[in-house]
Amino acid sequence: TAGATPQRAPASDVRSRSNARFTSSMHQGGAPLGPGAAGGGEYDMRGVVADGGAAAAAPPPPAGAPPGGYAPVPATAQVVQWGAPGASAAAVPLTFEVDPDLVPPKVNFGARPMRDTKMLIFFGVANLLWIVLGTVLAASGSTDDEINSMLTACEQAHPYGPNGRLTSETGYHFDGLSPFSVLRSFPGLPVVYGLFIILVAAGWLMVLEKFARQVMYATVAVCAASLAANPIIFKLGFEAGVPYWLAAGAIIGAAIWKRGEIDLAAALLSASIVALRENIGLLLAGVAIVLLWCVLAVIHVAFLMASANNTTVEWDGVYCATTSTGLATFFRFTLAPLMYAWHFWLMMQLNFATVSGTVAMWFFHARDEPHPELRRPVLTSMKWAFTSSLGTHTWIALVMMLLEPLRRERKRSALYRNCNCALWAIYFIAACVYDCVAKYVGKYAATVAVITGNDFATSAKSAYAVVKHMFSGAVVTSVMSETVISLGAYLFGVVVAFASWATADAQFNEATLSAASCSTDCDIPPSLSAAMCVLVLVLVRFKWFTMILLIFIDGIIVDSAAEFTGWALGCFIGAVAYLIFEFIGHIVLDAVDTAFMCFAIDKYHHHVGANARKLHRVLARSPDVVRVMPPTYEQVTGADAAAYSPPHAGTAAAASSGGAEGGA
Repeated sequence: TAGATPQRAPASDVRSRSNARFTSSMHQGGAPLGPGAAGGGEYDMRGVVADGGAAAAAPPPPAGAPPGGYAPVPATAQVVQWGAPGASAAAVPLTFEVDPDLVPPKVNFGARPMRDTKMLIFFGVANLLWIVLGTVLAASGSTDDEINSMLTACEQAHPYGPNGRLTSETGYHFDGLSPFSVLRSFPGLPVVYGLFIILVAAGWLMVLEKFARQVMYATVAVCAASLAANPIIFKLGFEAGVPYWLAAGAIIGAAIWKRGEIDLAAALLSASIVALRENIGLLLAGVAIVLLWCVLAVIHVAFLMASANNTTVEWDGVYCATTSTGLATFFRFTLAPLMYAWHFWLMMQLNFATVSGTVAMWFFHARDEPHPELRRPVLTSMKWAFTSSLGTHTWIALVMMLLEPLRRERKRSALYRNCNCALWAIYFIAACVYDCVAKYVGKYAATVAVITGNDFATSAKSAYAVVKHMFSGAVVTSVMSETVISLGAYLFGVVVAFASWATADAQFNEATLSAASCSTDCDIPPSLSAAMCVLVLVLVRFKWFTMILLIFIDGIIVDSAAEFTGWALGCFIGAVAYLIFEFIGHIVLDAVDTAFMCFAIDKYHHHVGANARKLHRVLARSPDVVRVMPPTYEQVTGADAAAYSPPHAGTAAAASSGGAEGGA
């Protein structure tokens, strides 16, 4: 308590009130302890009386205090934390500021006025300018025939350049390509592949829900083993292999050191998949937002093509060159790219807001609560995202758009680095911190905005106040969850690719996949089959490039190299599957980020969300998780109290007389 010597309250007498106001020690001006102290009790930082004090004797507010509320002041509190198995509880003094009304542990179902209207107006003006200029360019652009006529007239005036070469150049032209003739010839194949992808996705999510912790530690082991095996596979030698082995050891050491945060990330991942399973409409909402983005992308492409037709043909002394008009140049290289990026990030934020609102309602509220919004959480979240909070999400999209070049530069530097191992390790740590800061802006602030309905600035401040005590947990949760989801999506995409290749081989009576282990009478050389297998791993990873490439070469493969049809079809189906798995994975990651923020709000308010009891019970059984959490303690009342008590509480776990509230 503020202004008093910190003393530990016995765990057996601690009582939690999730919505309690601060006592007199937390009043504005820091008034002294009230009657509760006189009765021999000690106040904890939530206005809860321990050690037999008078719980009902709440002191009156001091003169000048605002009616009906208390202003937070710095408080000093001692919190019981569990030590090693069999050890007694120990008190640790901690000093921090707490505002009970900062981010309430519930979703605001009241009236939500429009927020960040100035940014929304600016966004509307930018869109209006983009549409007007694009329409003007589309109306004033030359047709292809007119451009060809201008080129012909220029070439007739200047048939040869200074080096005696013809000024016109003949481009490549693709004729006779019939994409995906195989899929059209066998209509049942797309259905079979689609069902197979759905089954794989469902199985993947089920495994993550039931075995999230084991999957996370297995991912750590795979990453460390792949690093350690690199020098052996590529025969780099001992000296060149030392940095790889040190990096692998560092990964294992970090996993052991941060095992509490890894357990937290696993529990959040499992809870997020449960929330997704109970709100399956999130997938349909995500598809709807993707379709909206596709419509915007088509408009962008149409406007860019219109700007390309606003050209003039001039002789530059060497060639007959086309030159864009000034307005078309401004639109193509300035306005169009900015609006494209802004629209992209806005669609990402709207999708996240839909997921975030749904998961927050699931986390904090039971379905039987008297709120009509809880009967249709996905539609409610979409309505808030596209109406009252649209200005806020526009702000966040603009900030993320400006941060994107830094992220791309970071990825480019990571791929093409020329520094020693120590500098790269420092760079990697800085990159993780940067990712967490970017996620704080794009995800945590957006989550608070969705929960409270506040503007961007207020939500960002509130998110920082809550997350700053859990920064380490935020970094580990972000890195581990993204690694597990991205690696799982890629591996299952590869599985689908090889399965599709095998079924296509069976359909066409080919043996190109099995030729890798063939010794005699092979359809293709075994070395070629092995190279094709390796190429599948690469092509699935670069999914967009693979799909576009195979669209162009499909006719060539079918007409002149039929033995590669199964391989090409497998690569294409694997790339599509990887794209679908990534789409589902992004929704899961959005749910994980929201669940982390909701859990941080729970910890901040000593509260347990309606659907978070299992999550809190799982975390309470892990001493490492309790150790890394911010300075709070949790309680689950009633029938859940016994299950919630930590396993290594020592004598303090005997808590609660008569089965009442207990378990610090």
